[in-house]
Amino acid sequence: MSDRKKEQYENRKDKQLPKPEEFDAQGNFHASMKEQYSQKDIYLDLLQNASSMLKPGGRIVYLFHNDDEKSEEENRFPAHPLFRFICASKDVLTKHRSRFLITM
Repeated sequence: MSDRKKEQYENRKDKQLPKPEEFDAQGNFHASMKEQYSQKDIYLDLLQNASSMLKPGGRIVYLFHNDDEKSEEENRFPAHPLFRFICASKDVLTKHRSRFLITM
């Protein structure tokens, strides 16, 4: 396992490194549907992967779901040092839930 992969998974809550059979032939990790994968981790992984795939100055646009019943910390838009927040468009879904179209 590469040093980058080790570092990425050392920060997981369960502190267990993935088993070799959890990687595909290219060395990419596949998370089982049975594992807890927090919303925050999903968006951080999305931004990290996008940072390595986009050209400099490229944009990423994605949906971010918000729940008014969750804490402010859980509803905060994810950030990444290589991306600059451009705008967010809110779409109200229900009384307590909405989604934002985020452009970075």
